[in-house]
Amino acid sequence: MTRALLFVCLTTAVAQSDKLAFEEAAIKPVAPGEQCQQSMIGPMPGGGLRVECLPLKSIVTWAYEIQNYQITGGPAWMESLRWNILATAPHPTDSAVPFEYEQMTDAQRQNTMQTLRARARTLLADRFQLTLRRELREQTVYGLTIAKGGPKLAESADQAKSGFMRRGRGVIESRGAGLDLLAQYLGIDLQRPVINRTGLTAHYDFKLEFTPERTVSRDSPEPISASDSSGATLFTAIQEQLGLKLDSTKAPVEMFIVQGAEKPEN
Repeated sequence: MTRALLFVCLTTAVAQSDKLAFEEAAIKPVAPGEQCQQSMIGPMPGGGLRVECLPLKSIVTWAYEIQNYQITGGPAWMESLRWNILATAPHPTDSAVPFEYEQMTDAQRQNTMQTLRARARTLLADRFQLTLRRELREQTVYGLTIAKGGPKLAESADQAKSGFMRRGRGVIESRGAGLDLLAQYLGIDLQRPVINRTGLTAHYDFKLEFTPERTVSRDSPEPISASDSSGATLFTAIQEQLGLKLDSTKAPVEMFIVQGAEKPEN
């Protein structure tokens, strides 16, 4: 079967076409060997962005809403060198949007994050001289579907507002989140895209517990279990605990190839 490829060059001009940029941004490298209290990326009041102790590759995956396995190429320092960034936004024009992120509605949060990511992409192009090429490749993916017997999911009491989902080693816990977000989190553990094909659109409360896998072989659709694993694998746990299942299939996956990146001059 012929593999379909789609090439799209992303240059500085493309990023700037968003017409969204930060007012100013302070970018500082973390000294080699320096211990960080935390590593994070998130919104600041008023539309700003704070990045603490993260490599450029992680910032790119956040800005483009992709996973680590979707980005390849680029200089080695994109993964080894960490950065602190504090960016401020222009003064807001919509006085109806709360200044604090926590006080926004779901729709306001979504719009704020879309704007924030667009500004971050402009920042990456302007300050890091980042250029990317997008390429669609047919790869093995997982489809998240409903298992025989039906879902075992408890709908959240408040369906009018989405909640949160957290992920730790061997656990994914939801308090009012949807299954699209679960699919994204599963993709992190499986190192492959997971597509939500359940058709379920509500917000759910659940705690999924499983034995983490040691590694995933890209030559096989199934992960390689750790030799000392004693609990349920992710595949078994999701079926027994949530009434869902993961089916291996083929689908086009968007890949991002780094064609250029430079350390910013301060």
